[in-house]
Amino acid sequence: MELILAIASKASSQDQKALLAVSKRFRAIIQPHFCASKCVVVNVTPNTKEFSQLKTLATGNSAWSHCRSLEIARLEPRQGQEDRMRQYLGPALKSLANIRTVYLTLDDASACWAQEVVLQSLDQSGGAHELCLVNNLRDQKRFLTLPSISHLTALALDGPNSHQGDFAGWIRQVLRRSPGLKCLRLTHSCLEIGPILEAEKVRVRDLSIPMANNALLRYLGSYSGLERLVITRKIRDSESVLFGSVIPRHTESLRVLSCSGYEGGTCNFTLDKIALISQLHKLETLEMSVNADGQRPGNLKETIEAFLEMAAEMPALRSIGILPAYNDDDSACWSSKSAKTRDAMKKIEKVLETFKETTLETFTEDKKSAVGRLIETHHRRARIWLNKNWC
Repeated sequence: MELILAIASKASSQDQKALLAVSKRFRAIIQPHFCASKCVVVNVTPNTKEFSQLKTLATGNSAWSHCRSLEIARLEPRQGQEDRMRQYLGPALKSLANIRTVYLTLDDASACWAQEVVLQSLDQSGGAHELCLVNNLRDQKRFLTLPSISHLTALALDGPNSHQGDFAGWIRQVLRRSPGLKCLRLTHSCLEIGPILEAEKVRVRDLSIPMANNALLRYLGSYSGLERLVITRKIRDSESVLFGSVIPRHTESLRVLSCSGYEGGTCNFTLDKIALISQLHKLETLEMSVNADGQRPGNLKETIEAFLEMAAEMPALRSIGILPAYNDDDSACWSSKSAKTRDAMKKIEKVLETFKETTLETFTEDKKSAVGRLIETHHRRARIWLNKNWC
């Protein structure tokens, strides 16, 4: 039995399927291992005539009970089928006792009672530790009144707009029920997040947030052990706090650092930050903005070349991104800012192309290969960044 499991653990998903067909004994041994790596997808639409999947899960005898991931895309029974879905949904979720990660999409089409049943069932099971919520609800009051799950270690939330309703209160409730939360990823801003984390004494190890203000940065600088810090849009208020207090506290642990500042701000990469960033020996991903607009070409070239020289000496670094700083001209229209940012990115790309044709050729083969790979990761990141922010 141990030998069969050892073989199955090394086999690809396709090979595991083949092993399942060898014999009933092989199936009994391998199926739990095979299903544990799969994700159960629940998608009830008006076209769903039967609830065969939910009925099978509700029996408690399904092999899918070994799954550790659950995705709930939609819970929209057609008219007249609500009672049947009520009959099976709760027991089906209860049977998935090994679920650890849940992907849940909230939308207006899904039944409100069904979404409440899902969250209550997951909370009662106590097994779901990682929750990824995609909130497409137009009525944010409906979202804010949904039950929360306790004992989470990771929460990723796409939406809502933090200015609608008491979003800060919702976050506070989640953190209060999940004091062991280590990963928090938000796509919308919550300016009160710093004081909330401090009040609930939650020391996250993985934080992704659109904007960081003074209060949040001060709290991040009050403890050590942060492994991933992603500030997706911009740093607000006193930018110097990030590199003056936060980064120095986490030099021994940071693996991912991504931040963008304003034009002329102190959060952007400059030569005086090289000594500090070079101390991040575990860093695998580094993305920073540079003052590309309004800077003399010679200065931009010097800044980018210094960034690449520094990156080449960081042994764990696998991915980089050199991005334009944000335009802080509030009087400028969106299209004007977009054009300005694209022009800034073109300047960065031009410097990199010149660097590859000239300076890179003077490096040793090993260093040349390492920097070349890093530049390619930058090109991929730049395309994603432009599409996400300005298209």
